Amino acid sequence: EKPKTLNELAEDELQNLVTYLAGDWAGSGPNPGYSWREFFSDADLGEVPLWFDAWLLNFELEYISTIKDERVHPISLCLLKDAPRGEVAIFIYASSEPVERLGESSYAMGSLSPDLLWPFVEKFLDRNGINEMDFHIFNSELIPKGKLCAFLENEQLHLEPGNKAISSVNDRLKEIYGN
Repeated sequence: EKPKTLNELAEDELQNLVTYLAGDWAGSGPNPGYSWREFFSDADLGEVPLWFDAWLLNFELEYISTIKDERVHPISLCLLKDAPRGEVAIFIYASSEPVERLGESSYAMGSLSPDLLWPFVEKFLDRNGINEMDFHIFNSELIPKGKLCAFLENEQLHLEPGNKAISSVNDRLKEIYGN
């Protein structure tokens, strides 16, 4: 009916938008050979609104961190930014899994800081048990080394005796941040 803000997107709409921006439609959405017109028709959404293409360009997907494990698809902590409105949504994304929005529906971009983001990062890492997984940080400004260092040191304290999943916190930080 009208362009929606991040705050107004229903969960299935957020899922479709993120899946599209991630390039992960798996043949069920707009890709070469499958137009938006066909997608809207197949989903009984009517005609593609005239404002749709311009609206879609407002959104940018940013990966903050990713955990890779051979048992599952990579799991990523992401931001969905709507720059013209100055909004951002925080969520967890894994290919072929529903998007899990974290916290409020959206935040003002100006309020996005390491302190705001850290509780979500910590929950993301705790839930996925990073000790034996390939883990990478893409935005060191939002996830500073100091916070992650303290988290990893705490994780080491809880390892079983003899478990060498983390050889050294400093070595692990170099792997995670890529330097």
